[in-house]
Amino acid sequence: MAQGRSAVQRYLDDLHLLRGEQAAIADELLCLFRKHGPSLEEGIKYGGIVFHRGGQIVAGIFAYKHHVSLEFSEGSTFDDPEDVLEGKGKFRRHLKFREVGKIDELNAEAFIGQALRKGLAD
Repeated sequence: MAQGRSAVQRYLDDLHLLRGEQAAIADELLCLFRKHGPSLEEGIKYGGIVFHRGGQIVAGIFAYKHHVSLEFSEGSTFDDPEDVLEGKGKFRRHLKFREVGKIDELNAEAFIGQALRKGLAD
């Protein structure tokens, strides 16, 4: 590790240099994961930040040119009464964020909670 920074911190530092709004969104989402899932391991995989437990990926944060995607490995099993989760695959679902304010609006914290509860039950 360069100068003691984790791979996740290096990823965020690079994101701050290249895409300010996406970096702010990623920072906020990372804080929610650290608040609600302190036992999760985090790392860099598939070009983003992934959260895993026991070798199983629970969720990930991926920055793109115009948005940040919060992806859930078992999102198809989540309670989603407002139908805000996107994706039609067998398991994975995601939320897209173009601004920090949408994190609360799309109730990301509740979905993170579901992902963590699902990860503990498995």
